[in-house]
Amino acid sequence: MSDGGRAMSVRLAHVITGLGAGGAEFMLLRLCARLVRNYQLEVISLTSDGPLAAHLRVLGIPVVELGVRGVHDLPRGMRALREALQAFRPDLIQTWLCHADLLGGLVARYGLRVPVIWGVHQAEIDPRSTPLSTRAVLRMCAWLSARVPTRVVSCSEAGKRARIAAGFPAGLFEVITNGVDLDLFQPRPTAGAHLRGMLGVAPDTRLVGLPARWHADKDHALLCAAARQVLEACPATCFVLCGEGVDVGNRELLHMLEATGHKAAFRLLGFQHDMPSLLAGLDVGVLSSRTEAFPNVIVETMACAVPFVATDVGDAAAIIGDCGRVARPGDAADLARALLELLAMPDAARVALGARARERALAHFSLAATVEAYDALYRSVLSRGQPLCAAS
Repeated sequence: MSDGGRAMSVRLAHVITGLGAGGAEFMLLRLCARLVRNYQLEVISLTSDGPLAAHLRVLGIPVVELGVRGVHDLPRGMRALREALQAFRPDLIQTWLCHADLLGGLVARYGLRVPVIWGVHQAEIDPRSTPLSTRAVLRMCAWLSARVPTRVVSCSEAGKRARIAAGFPAGLFEVITNGVDLDLFQPRPTAGAHLRGMLGVAPDTRLVGLPARWHADKDHALLCAAARQVLEACPATCFVLCGEGVDVGNRELLHMLEATGHKAAFRLLGFQHDMPSLLAGLDVGVLSSRTEAFPNVIVETMACAVPFVATDVGDAAAIIGDCGRVARPGDAADLARALLELLAMPDAARVALGARARERALAHFSLAATVEAYDALYRSVLSRGQPLCAAS
């Protein structure tokens, strides 16, 4: 940053719904790891700490957990949030995800009269997997969007379009795509052999990885249906599934695998701390999601020089470009078709496609560029001195 001395005096509070292992949460962690050198930071989780809280504390960033567990906790949570923010005395508040946008926005705008930037990390909402209470929160955010936030930052064009369609003022938006540490996520020549050894599969086995937490939006059922078709055509394939809740204790997922008739071709690894090594060991990455905004894991996998296949949701197609394939959401046959196209490639052609994917990640999705964009946004809001809300 060009004015680091000035920025160091800025007290920036981040308010987020929780600190589980999701895309928005990881982006917050990576952003804070860079900003901590130039800002005084605090992170407030409306719910519990989650697995990422420890990483923030290692960086020397205070984390406050409010323990909100449901609608009945909201009055207490609002009071606790206001007390935590008053104690920190922020110059600027950034909120992440819709519940934090609503509660953090109200406290910032009407309790502390501090400028607040809302963070949109969702796109289209699937009513099959989105609780009624969350849909109500999103409607309230739309109603308040012209009064509360100074700016709204979306991690994806899809998220921006969805919120504008819901009633957000278009002029409030700035799109800052999520960035990836391209020194951490990079090709590793021995990763494939190491991963095959760990999984106990033959050296010529094709490894297809689904790095996604257990959630209805990730549509593991679709992946299993597509995998069955892939394995019938290409039996020397192993599907590597990882993420929170994706482990041998997940009975629903185990039933899905059994229904494929190829349970032995799947490996469930649960939450992984060393994602760069795992992703670099794959032949192909895949997401079978019903809905996304900006799936970080696509960029992370591409940065490891691994081509990707994803359903055409959120910004997935724009991220992948010509370095992989997209398939129709909910269409197992189309997802299988896309996967088989990459798996059928000669090794040299698939490696070349992966190299192009790495170059695309370098050109468009660096963490450094994302951090610089957030810093510029913060400085722009602070330089104005007052919130830019319509009601100001």
